[in-house]
Amino acid sequence: MRKLLLILSTSVITLFCNALQAEIYKDFVPFITLKQVKLNYPNANFEDAKPAWANEDEALFKMTGAGLTGTIVLKFSKLDKYWTKQLNEFEAKSLNENSESITYLINSYKTSLALPVDERLTLDWVRFVPYMQIPYERLISRYGKPEKCGSNTEDFTPYCSWESKGVLINLSDDKKLVANIEYTFTDEEMFPKPQAEPKPSLKKKSPKTKPKKEPTAL
Repeated sequence: MRKLLLILSTSVITLFCNALQAEIYKDFVPFITLKQVKLNYPNANFEDAKPAWANEDEALFKMTGAGLTGTIVLKFSKLDKYWTKQLNEFEAKSLNENSESITYLINSYKTSLALPVDERLTLDWVRFVPYMQIPYERLISRYGKPEKCGSNTEDFTPYCSWESKGVLINLSDDKKLVANIEYTFTDEEMFPKPQAEPKPSLKKKSPKTKPKKEPTAL
């Protein structure tokens, strides 16, 4: 479903995501593109981190600048391989079945693949690295007791997480300070259920009464 939604235009996706009321850091919503992030922060500095683990469809950027209270790390990915695979399948299918829906999908995939790289890279997760470490108690007061705690497998630093909110914090060795906060998108954030329209009230309206005239001040 996520892959199908990415076929939509950037403007539609942005409007869709901005309607969410979830645990989102700043305005970094699901499906936002690198281009839109740069437009939202025109004076920020973007450093392509080029991590060793990133493949040709992934990118990691460090964002800094005046007005930001730390470094914001943004992980993006693109679906070029998926789009190419789908395009080839529908083009083969169109040889035997010519329909408007197939033609529409073929054109959509071609349009997506022709976009500049900044418009094909969409956000996967966000990491906030503050200039000064944050007291752990502040996170507990905001999110409550963590749902899971442990140590990561790379450098064995302690962490705690609220998986239902898509929030993970990496802690100092004494577990009193937060080194950074990672935000991932939950299913509810990525695919919110449409809000039901309020049902009309069945109560009879009370007859209007004339308001009492207030005494005039002397």
